[in-house]
Amino acid sequence: MVFFLTRLFRFSGKNTASSILLLLLVCAARAETDHYASGLRLMDDKHYAEAISSFEKHLDNNPEDSRTLNNIGFAYYKQGDLKNAEAYYSQAVKADDKYSVAYNNLGIALYHQEKYEGAKKNFEKAIELNPLYAKAMINLGLIYLQAGDKKTSKEWYQKAKAADKEYVGLRRKSAEVKDQKGELNLPKK
Repeated sequence: MVFFLTRLFRFSGKNTASSILLLLLVCAARAETDHYASGLRLMDDKHYAEAISSFEKHLDNNPEDSRTLNNIGFAYYKQGDLKNAEAYYSQAVKADDKYSVAYNNLGIALYHQEKYEGAKKNFEKAIELNPLYAKAMINLGLIYLQAGDKKTSKEWYQKAKAADKEYVGLRRKSAEVKDQKGELNLPKK
């Protein structure tokens, strides 16, 4: 695109300050997008520290970008840094209070820190924003299971299954495999 614009400016004979400014803006926008795209690629490759660095460069020009804040939170979560994950997820929901995925992710980070009441509130908010959000429903069910309320936990599982049967089926198979390997972390109660 930059090559195209450079050729266009030369062809049209316009080598003015405004043309150069436009070219610089296009280059800056591309670099910004490149940092975000690079962060996503690094996340896919499980290079979380590098992804964080790339996303933070994107944030330099977009400090309120809720998707980027959420992605940084996820990268910290994958590294096991729940405090930083919580901090970035919190910034994401502050930047976009309608972002159900960030509320769910914040709930997960809180859950793994045994901050169950905060986790519950965030899962509920995610479901309020997206009433068919099966992941948040399952997570809310885990909160009730953790509290020993199997009946309500099962109700949330059934709601999740009604909302997204395929996802719930995949999640159940994953849990069965983890259980067979002894990797399933069941509630302490």
